[in-house]
Amino acid sequence: MSNDKEIKVVGVVLAGGLSKRMGEDKALLAYGAQPLVERQATILRQSICDEVIICAGEKEYSDIRDIYSNRGPLGGIYSAMIYFPQSILVFIPIDMPLITSLTITSLIREVKKKNESKKVSKSNVFPLVLMNSKREKEIINHVLKENRELSVNRACDKLAVSSGELCVNHDELHNCNTPEEWHYAKHLLESING
Repeated sequence: MSNDKEIKVVGVVLAGGLSKRMGEDKALLAYGAQPLVERQATILRQSICDEVIICAGEKEYSDIRDIYSNRGPLGGIYSAMIYFPQSILVFIPIDMPLITSLTITSLIREVKKKNESKKVSKSNVFPLVLMNSKREKEIINHVLKENRELSVNRACDKLAVSSGELCVNHDELHNCNTPEEWHYAKHLLESING
């Protein structure tokens, strides 16, 4: 993977959660006429991703199926790693609607320049860009097989994923897990979009 001009960059929207706190499928929440799943895919397409997929477990709008069912975002990450070997993988969650293609593009460029996986900051896992090496696949597979603490943070620690050196607007990293958080995000989007 040393020649990044030949490495395919695949954007992955992680949308397989149960959305219990939201009370409805977060992927289908609408901002304007666009469901959130389409919005997130569009943001990835506007960055420098060569391909964009939806990873949503067994949901009908998922482009790939989970290798390990019911393992949360880490299961989706591993599945994408298996389906797209020898690729740089860019992961964004369904519930981060304020993230911008500019931030994602900057993070991808940093990963290519340093030839190492990166998360956006010390305190935020997503967006996450993985080089998808054999070693990284093996580590995540091991964490999934242990089936104890399926935390993406824990996996990033085991992978020694470093934090990006970007200056990111804190609002971009706002997660929407409840109706109140979604309402706040829509308010921010409306103020940004005028």
